[in-house]
Amino acid sequence: MKYRSKSRFTALLTAIAMIASNFTASSPVSRYVLNEINVSAADGAEGETTTAPQETTVTTVTGEADVPNDTEQSDSSSEAAVTEVSQDDSTNTADDTDGTSVPSDDTTVPDGTEDDAAEDDGDNADDTSVSDNVITINTSEQFVEYSKNYEADPAKYQNIDVSIAITSGNLDNLVGFVSIGTAQYPFAANIKVTSDSEFKLTLDQPLFAYIYDSANINTDVIISRSLPVSGDVSDSALFAEHVIHDTKKNTTAQWSVSLMNAEAAFSSVIGTLGENVNAKLTITNNADSVSVSGSGSAGLACGRMEKNSSLTVITSGSASYNVSSSSGNAGGMIGTMADGSAFTLNNEFALTGEVTAAGYAGGLVGYAENASVSFEGTAMVSGTVGGALATGGVFGYYKSSEAENSFDISRYAVSCTLNGENSGGLFGKLENSGNMTINKSNTEAADISVNRTSSDKQIFGGLIGTYLSESTSNSLTISGISVSADNSAGGAEYFGGLIGKADDDSYIRLENVSVSASGCKNVTSFGGIAGYADKAFIDAENVTVNTNGDFIGGGVIGNMNGGVLRLGGTTDLTGTKAAGGGQIIGTRGAALIYAQNGWQLNRGEAASFDDIGTWGEVLRLSSSLREDNIFNINETEHTVTVKRAGTTVGSLAEFAVLALNMQLNSGTSSDTRFFLKAHQQRAQAF
Repeated sequence: MKYRSKSRFTALLTAIAMIASNFTASSPVSRYVLNEINVSAADGAEGETTTAPQETTVTTVTGEADVPNDTEQSDSSSEAAVTEVSQDDSTNTADDTDGTSVPSDDTTVPDGTEDDAAEDDGDNADDTSVSDNVITINTSEQFVEYSKNYEADPAKYQNIDVSIAITSGNLDNLVGFVSIGTAQYPFAANIKVTSDSEFKLTLDQPLFAYIYDSANINTDVIISRSLPVSGDVSDSALFAEHVIHDTKKNTTAQWSVSLMNAEAAFSSVIGTLGENVNAKLTITNNADSVSVSGSGSAGLACGRMEKNSSLTVITSGSASYNVSSSSGNAGGMIGTMADGSAFTLNNEFALTGEVTAAGYAGGLVGYAENASVSFEGTAMVSGTVGGALATGGVFGYYKSSEAENSFDISRYAVSCTLNGENSGGLFGKLENSGNMTINKSNTEAADISVNRTSSDKQIFGGLIGTYLSESTSNSLTISGISVSADNSAGGAEYFGGLIGKADDDSYIRLENVSVSASGCKNVTSFGGIAGYADKAFIDAENVTVNTNGDFIGGGVIGNMNGGVLRLGGTTDLTGTKAAGGGQIIGTRGAALIYAQNGWQLNRGEAASFDDIGTWGEVLRLSSSLREDNIFNINETEHTVTVKRAGTTVGSLAEFAVLALNMQLNSGTSSDTRFFLKAHQQRAQAF
């Protein structure tokens, strides 16, 4: 089109500019584009070019956009739901009449025609709608797009609520989904699922990468792990990789997760429960089988609980699932519990599968340090557990630094196979620096029963694999329990009916304890109470041992090179049969072995072996030969010192003191004290 005069051309340009101004000052839903217009003008106007303002960007648009006018458009009068407008700094903006700017538009309508602008087929790059701080999700594609938007701009999406409103189908096509939340901006909002929808997902990664414990989900999350479209299988949690404590709200998270049949394994429902987090988690296992596997800490409910975190779990459904960790700790419910963490099981728990770990493995918890575990129901473990460092029917490793701590095994129904190092029915490895008690308040509750099928020469105990203590001032009291341990199909280095191996400087008191052990010959050393107690103080009152056949070692202690064995009440070895070693102790070094006044010994079948395998006999005290005549005993530090020998012998007590100093004193002093450090320049009995 050619114009005859400059004045007419100028008027046309003015009109175009006014129109452009109206477009850019109108509602941000405008999707019009004024393309570059080349005007060929006569009378010197030819070649002049006018460029319209840059296009506007609408990040979220649903429905068909109305044709904008020059007045501000309200949400109630527009069919388009516009929620978030972001500015792309890479494009220019056009100022409207009040001095504000309109962002550029990534979504353009070809040719800028009104008819094209009014058409919206719903295939925009971001289909999700946000209204009143709520994003509405209607399709799998929208959920994937939302996750990507969160990753791209987490600060904007952190506190925006999500409404799941799917009228048909599920969120089952989530290829490209990105776990929600970042370390700096964990998900902190709410997810609300409408009454006619399900929150059912199949993901190849966690639903949340980071989520605050204040976030709320109003329904059950039905979830399964899929194989990735490309790349390796995700070594990650199912529901949330990290749960972070929201210090501003201090609330308790309450989430419910249902497990479905899955193509791939996951490391836990929650990966890491952060410091000071409080959470209540309901897990329903609707799958035929579940595989929980990871390279770090792994457990069905949680991989790792950080310091002072608290987790309450309610479980239901199938108990058939396996847990494994290729490089860390694994537990049937929790992989690792840090200092001060607390785990509560609010109902019956059952594990019938297998737990294996390159570190510590436990039927309930792999590794726990100064942590508390409590029950409303009973923990039933009947599967197979195996850890390279330690293996426990309940705890792979447990450390207690509390002044007073107790475990009631009435809550534990353990009947499982232990095929790892340092294996024990309750604890694989127990480290104690306080006063701990293990008892059974409900006499009707099931006894702990464990067996071993591995031929590896490792440490195996019916209750504890290995017991560690830094000082005899610490104490472990085991009272009123019965344990069954079967090694018939396996082998062991040290096999103890109660404890496989007791560390140096340990004080262990036994009261009314009964042990039934089988397969006691295929070992280096068996002991009805402890397979190995080199320098421990074992204080045993009313102990019953049944070996169900031959044993090699001792009916009470297999190997005791030093330390003290003090016997009281009745030691009933009627059900034992020594085939090597001794009736009471198999191998004795410079250990003090004595019985209190009134002690009774019931020897085993065909008692053809001595009470002490290598040398000596039990020193029996009586009314005429009292403890205080011979020993100085510190019941607080749990030490026993044989009194100083004199140069003359005028009584039975003086003779006993002289004899014990000659037998047990390997140093130069005239008295023998047990559990003294070597630098104190006194002879030791170990």
